[in-house]
Amino acid sequence: MSSSPAKKHKFESTKNPNWVELPKDITSNILQRLNTVEILTKTRYVCPYWWNICKDPFMCSGHLEKNDIYCFATDDLLQYIAGRASNLRCLQLDSCDRISYEGWFIGQSCPALKSLTFYAMSDGEHFTCDDKAFIIAKKMHGLLHLVLHGDPLSDVGLLAILDGCPRLESLDIFGCYNLDFEGSLWKRLHTQIKDLY
Repeated sequence: MSSSPAKKHKFESTKNPNWVELPKDITSNILQRLNTVEILTKTRYVCPYWWNICKDPFMCSGHLEKNDIYCFATDDLLQYIAGRASNLRCLQLDSCDRISYEGWFIGQSCPALKSLTFYAMSDGEHFTCDDKAFIIAKKMHGLLHLVLHGDPLSDVGLLAILDGCPRLESLDIFGCYNLDFEGSLWKRLHTQIKDLY
């Protein structure tokens, strides 16, 4: 006994779509909504079609606006991101102690960078107390939000940041124990920074 056309149509409309049959531009648009780690570790292994789409360097970083990296950031990774992520607006580095002086120059290649968060795991072996602060001041003039938790910066480095990042609205310097806030620094912080933590 054959099923009626209405029942057959209902069955066909409820079956799962074949994602491989989508046009490449639509598939790319969908996959770009995933984060870089998902694309690199899972998505590209789904099928050969997705593998070929994910090979496009812009898939992982070309449209990247926000990137959170925990522990495994290196100079090479930051340079890779900087060279391909001109739209990067927000970067968070958490416990990434393998970044040297050169790695911090990501700011000059990411003109759209507005928010930088750095959670220090240790003082690291690559830096004196104000190295990162001087790089931020020289290369990241457009920052609006800055978090430096546990950074060894001193008053000199903090002043450099205030001078070099005139648009800075929020600043979180929790655990920066080398700061003395001598002279007019405390007053300037409260005058220039809207949200101070």
